[in-house]
Amino acid sequence: MNIKGVLIFVLVISSFGLSGYLIGEVSRLETQMESITALLTERELEVESLQDENAELQNGIITLTEEYEVLQTEAETLLGEKEDLQTRLSTVEAEYTSLQTGYQSLQDDYDSIKEAYQLQNDLRVGNSLTSFYDAVRYKYGLSGDARRWATDRDKMEFASDLARHDLGQPSWPSIEEDYYAVTGNHSYEAAWGRLQVALSATEIEENDTSVERIANILEFLRDHVTYEFEVDDVRRAPVETLSLRSGDCDDYSILAAALLEAEGIDTAVACFENDKGDAHCMVLVHLENLGEYDCFHYDDLARLGLQPGRWLKIEPQYTIAYQGEGEWMGQWNLEAAVEVEFG
Repeated sequence: MNIKGVLIFVLVISSFGLSGYLIGEVSRLETQMESITALLTERELEVESLQDENAELQNGIITLTEEYEVLQTEAETLLGEKEDLQTRLSTVEAEYTSLQTGYQSLQDDYDSIKEAYQLQNDLRVGNSLTSFYDAVRYKYGLSGDARRWATDRDKMEFASDLARHDLGQPSWPSIEEDYYAVTGNHSYEAAWGRLQVALSATEIEENDTSVERIANILEFLRDHVTYEFEVDDVRRAPVETLSLRSGDCDDYSILAAALLEAEGIDTAVACFENDKGDAHCMVLVHLENLGEYDCFHYDDLARLGLQPGRWLKIEPQYTIAYQGEGEWMGQWNLEAAVEVEFG
């Protein structure tokens, strides 16, 4: 075979080999195309599924948006109602606070009235003790058998005896025997018990000075005793005046003297007269002064039988701040005075 034939043979053989390769490649590519086409179809199905889900989600979003708008409207309505309720709550709280304040005020008033009622009940004098004082006045009073022609000093001695009696010191033995026979008790002990109730109501403290004690007692008299005129000039015992919650000038003075004596302040009951001939009763206390408060005084009353030293003039119808009231206090001239000797 010549060279040309050989080359032709080689080309033919090569041609057949290349064609087989190409056929293999085409087959492989066709397989890949089928795989890609299948994958593409799968992806298209997934896209369709996702599109369906997206459409469903869009519908859900639209629904949720509508529900949100409804809820937003409801929320705005509820916020409005909340604000209204808060306003109403503030009003109710203010009313509650006002009612609470009013209740506390009423409670305080009730407690005060209850306390005053209890005090008055504790100070009340019964018929037995009242009859004792009536018997004393009938015999020893200003127009009684024993003092039918009483002087000013006699009147003050009787006033002093009434104060001493209620301080727990027997003064009229024969009448006391009659009282004990009827009641089984002593009148002066019953009176002293009631006077101690009044003393506790003065709120005097153990360490109070004499001036502070006087101030408290005068405040107590202002709050618990009212001035009233009498048809007849009757001298009442301290516990009688406390029970009645009223009296005239001599009743005030006898009561004040007893309370002051019980607090350790030397005291005298005194009668006065002004230039018009009017009579009046007040109290004298054995002190140098009333501290910061003005008052009228006497440097020596030994001529009237009182112990040496300064005596201050006290109007039991006035509080301590008004003891220096010149127009009223200055007009009275001292006529007679008797100490209330206690203890």
